[in-house]
Amino acid sequence: MCVASHLANKALYTVFLHLIGNFEILPSLEDEGNIDIDPLKGIDNVNHQRAAPRWQKLRFVPRDADRLRTALKA
Repeated sequence: MCVASHLANKALYTVFLHLIGNFEILPSLEDEGNIDIDPLKGIDNVNHQRAAPRWQKLRFVPRDADRLRTALKA
């Protein structure tokens, strides 16, 4: 196993944690109401060996827009 795999794993965890904490993850405006969250019906290819979800378009809405503007200015 690569020596830096633990560091990469923790970095990805931090990125996902910040995304979930600072943004509301919602379906895109064109797909609103059409997203199926059932794990069996939402599979991209049922005949494939690995179960991968179908591609979905999402939008990220900031939870605190003023704080985001301040962070982007710095």
